Amino acid sequence: MAYLRTATDALAAVDALPLTGASYLADVAKARELLGDRAGAVLETVLLRRKAVSKVDDPARWLFTGSALQQATPAPVARLRARRFAGRAVHDVTCSVGVDLAALAAVADRCVGSDLDPVRLAMARHNVGPAAAVVRADALRPVTRGAAVFADPGRRDAAGRRRWRPADFLPPLDALAQAWPGADLAVKCAPGLDFAELPWSGEVELVSLDGHVREACLWTGSLATEGVRRRATVLRAGRPEWTVTDAEPDECPVREVGEWLVDPDGAVVRAGLVRQYAARHGLWQLDERIAYLSGDVPPPGIRAFRVTEDGHYSEKSLRRRLHERGIGRLEILVRGLDIDPNALRPRLKLKGPHEATVVLTRVGRSPMAYLCESVLVSELANEP
Repeated sequence: MAYLRTATDALAAVDALPLTGASYLADVAKARELLGDRAGAVLETVLLRRKAVSKVDDPARWLFTGSALQQATPAPVARLRARRFAGRAVHDVTCSVGVDLAALAAVADRCVGSDLDPVRLAMARHNVGPAAAVVRADALRPVTRGAAVFADPGRRDAAGRRRWRPADFLPPLDALAQAWPGADLAVKCAPGLDFAELPWSGEVELVSLDGHVREACLWTGSLATEGVRRRATVLRAGRPEWTVTDAEPDECPVREVGEWLVDPDGAVVRAGLVRQYAARHGLWQLDERIAYLSGDVPPPGIRAFRVTEDGHYSEKSLRRRLHERGIGRLEILVRGLDIDPNALRPRLKLKGPHEATVVLTRVGRSPMAYLCESVLVSELANEP
């Protein structure tokens, strides 16, 4: 660990190697020739830094372990979360190698990070520097007072399998709540968590980044938004951030398909805010139990689907319609039906110069197919 903090030349030499599938064995041999017994640690660090491009802004100066990088928050999501801690004293009680700690330290008045793993603590001190104090402490044995608390419990077992029950997290959610009574507490969780199992009430925020739901964050005390129990926040590179909550109107009719189909962002769906999103944009549902929405004008800044044909779904009729239209490339979206797109696609025997999207879903008890043209809504500004 101490060697890696100062091994600038060794890291640069290994980073200059391609380290591709075709060259890997030769590159490992070269690294061993250059560095001897230290080659393994340097190779791992270089490979982790390359993977970390999606997680931190400047990975070339960071040190990681593989498991710590896997659970690390992407930088845009970490910065979003850190905004609620701005100007406060903050304690990250599961700081690991410091990815969330760095985002918190950038906006906090004072910041402390703690963990039990000595290797991760040493990496956190290197990664965050003097911006935060880093100490060894158990997340369930408070060593600070009056600070807002952030925790990111471990959610994988020793074999790497995901833990889904809050009681199985490390530390468990109920134990965190008991250890920090009355504290303003935020806990990062997996977005697939069953929120009915939470050991306390507060705001649950689902966050997506570039179309992928990244996390749920549980907010309590003054960190939570008054009157809000569910929130979905959507981040996309180059586009404005937006959010929707359960405090907004949810009047949403159920009607037949209109000109457009809209598949709400996964954070909206996972947070249970489809109706609020629909009401905001003047959309309606095809079925009250299905998340697909329809409307005459789609929301701005999304990919929507202009409906060209719709009808009752059967594999035979869909294959015929695609053949008649010369569809050779097909995106298949499914919700509410037991259909595997990867298994269906070869059976459709696609052939032709055109492409399309088909949305397969259930309306009432009927399976339906909607043949569509996929459109980035920003392109509509060019239409008359």
